[in-house]
Amino acid sequence: MDAVVDEVIAESADQSFEKAASTIGHLTLPSTTLWLHPAIVILLTASLSHTLKSIGSEAILTFLVQPTHSFLFQRGLARKQSVLKRDLFETRQQLGKTSSQDEFAKWAKLRRKVDKTLAELEGVNKSLSSSRSTLSMIVKALLFIVTTLAPFAVTTYYRKTPIFWLPPGAAIPPMALIRGGKKAGGTAAANWLGPMGWVLSLPSAPAGAVSATVWNMVCGR
Repeated sequence: MDAVVDEVIAESADQSFEKAASTIGHLTLPSTTLWLHPAIVILLTASLSHTLKSIGSEAILTFLVQPTHSFLFQRGLARKQSVLKRDLFETRQQLGKTSSQDEFAKWAKLRRKVDKTLAELEGVNKSLSSSRSTLSMIVKALLFIVTTLAPFAVTTYYRKTPIFWLPPGAAIPPMALIRGGKKAGGTAAANWLGPMGWVLSLPSAPAGAVSATVWNMVCGR
């Protein structure tokens, strides 16, 4: 009698494994190339976001964006600013060496030149400052898009996509359930991770899979 029961249990377990394998086989990942696999896309997005946040917007703006922008688009203003500063320094030196009583005409001419150069320099400084403020706003907006909106958009797009499938648990035959004090009419497939398998599929991935949200959290660590 025991031999017959064991044989029935073994046959039931084999059928359960075959059914589970068949079910898993029909649940495939998106048909994409390796570099377009959702796991790779989310990993690259999260890594880029984490790297940019670690560097900081101010450092990126000060050491990368502003020098590049000045070199490409503001070389003329920067050169003019440098020339005006040099002229202002030299004229002020000459003005300090000139007596306003003994050489009033020369002193007045140098004074007018200082005032004119100073006004031009202030205008150039305002233009550069305005350009840098606008550039700062644009860079911060782009960084917000890349570090916050892009990961959110990618995760939302793949919210129902199984990024990885968890290994199926062992099938539990009916006789084993009855011996354990439970009544069941068929077999039950227990996930190896227990309740954690359900947590890893949140919020919208199929049961038994790792969701895009969970994978994005892992990649962002």
